[in-house]
Amino acid sequence: MAVPAGSYSIYASPGAEEWTFYVNSVHERWGVPINAEVRATELGSFTRPSSTIDDMVETLDISFASHGAMMGHLVLLWENTKVEIPIHMAGMQH
Repeated sequence: MAVPAGSYSIYASPGAEEWTFYVNSVHERWGVPINAEVRATELGSFTRPSSTIDDMVETLDISFASHGAMMGHLVLLWENTKVEIPIHMAGMQH
């Protein structure tokens, strides 16, 4: 999913085998229900597979793992689950 430069919020819907992520143009929201007003400002959505990790992660951990110039993964760890979202600059191959 191509996203123009800017500030966004990302909402996640965890599933057993994959998570669905929603990219929203309004970044100054926090902790609100995902209702029709919120959904109206979405840029789009995508899914990413989840994997099981051995160590329990009590609190949601979000980090960035670099994979070279202008590329990397946004890494989410939660409980025994890991989800990676590839991120790269426009025109770069991941």
